[in-house]
Amino acid sequence: MVAFGQLSLFLVTLLTNSANIVSAAPSWTSKGFCWDEIDNLFVFGDSYTYTEGKLGTPWYSWNNFTSPSDVHHDPILLNKTSADGPNWVEYLTNCFEGLPQTCHPHLYNFAYGGADIDPTAITKHDQYTKSFVEQIDQWKVSVNDYVPWKPSNTLAAFWIGINDVGDTWEWTNASNKNTMYM
Repeated sequence: MVAFGQLSLFLVTLLTNSANIVSAAPSWTSKGFCWDEIDNLFVFGDSYTYTEGKLGTPWYSWNNFTSPSDVHHDPILLNKTSADGPNWVEYLTNCFEGLPQTCHPHLYNFAYGGADIDPTAITKHDQYTKSFVEQIDQWKVSVNDYVPWKPSNTLAAFWIGINDVGDTWEWTNASNKNTMYM
């Protein structure tokens, strides 16, 4: 059994140990955080976060990352989200359609509908989805070296977890569901 607290600890450890992702966080200075200085947003998550792209899986993702150059030629499609309209990340960036690099900040969305956090902890929601861990791997291979970014002007964000909760709700080996999910 993997408790929610253990998954949280895993996630914190994953982010802390992944120097590339941690370095994607903006530098904090005495002036504090300034959204207007963010030029790139790398987003990870599940159906609450994904935006569909021309080179992605319909109704699931922006890009399948078959080639590093895909990120420069894959437009975000208008209203192609799980909400059938703009989602939180599109509202945040005002990037509703078009090439990610034409928006400010540039929106690079790795979220995949149906994603779980880690398939070694919980069986994937669907076998074709990309877990949070796999999304980070995609970022490392397909974007990190191909999209110009600096830690001082880049933000990494994620919204994920509902599939992990839903996929484990019926588990019978959880001794106390209140401590597992709260």
